[in-house]
Amino acid sequence: MSIITPLRIVFMGTPDFAVPTLAALVAEYPKAVALVITMPDRPRGRRKQVSPSPVKQWACDHAIPVQTPESAAELVPIIQSIEPTLIVVVAYGRLIPATITNHYVCVNSHSSVLPQYRGASPIHTALLAGDTETGITLIRMNDRLDEGDILQVNRVPIAPTDNLASLTATLATCSASACVEFIHTRFLRGHLTGHPQDHAAATYTQKIVPSDLQVDVHADPMAIHNQIRAFSPKPGAYVMHHNKRIKLIESTLDHGKLVLTKVQPEGKPVMTYTDYLLGHPNGALL
Repeated sequence: MSIITPLRIVFMGTPDFAVPTLAALVAEYPKAVALVITMPDRPRGRRKQVSPSPVKQWACDHAIPVQTPESAAELVPIIQSIEPTLIVVVAYGRLIPATITNHYVCVNSHSSVLPQYRGASPIHTALLAGDTETGITLIRMNDRLDEGDILQVNRVPIAPTDNLASLTATLATCSASACVEFIHTRFLRGHLTGHPQDHAAATYTQKIVPSDLQVDVHADPMAIHNQIRAFSPKPGAYVMHHNKRIKLIESTLDHGKLVLTKVQPEGKPVMTYTDYLLGHPNGALL
């Protein structure tokens, strides 16, 4: 298969996680990123002020054209107007219709080793499961959720000290290098053949909901420890204590016993659990 030149990329992504990949593509191929597509401005942060996505903000700061279609119907003509040779998708936030995936080379960077952990929360799920390895999978997209043929897998270890923030940062960096590597070693050489996923082995993750954050204090210590890691530091796993929400930010395991090390009482900054107990002598949380 011959690749149309010059390289003309449309990048689709929305959260902070996607920014390193966009930045890496712009750095490596400064004239190739023709357009960035991201989700529309939404209320964000504690004050719910309407603001651009992190990807839109980065693109605007670097003078890259941005579009924010409200629907797939709006997306299709935008793509057709650019006629990209490659579409790179990282955590865009919306399924892409077959009108696009069937007619363009559309590559998605997904933050797990597929077919494990398809769906909305692969990083949280890997930590909740106590996995010791994860990775970035590049797939040739179709119009179904994370079901495309696998083009490339870049594996990374999960350290015992990793939490949601650290593992997300590691995978964001891995996504950036994986996408640049793929373009350089495969796409520009016309090597686009992937291999089908084993759909029978697929597992699916769900969007995180508030009830996922509350800790069952009677659960297995390892399960609680992994729950703390999976939501730390934000949004934060928590327990209710004297009608106050106490976030559990960090813990360790000592011979199978859970040891809290950092917590965040409601309305207060993160503190060591030792300091928390000094102010709450009868306030043991677990």
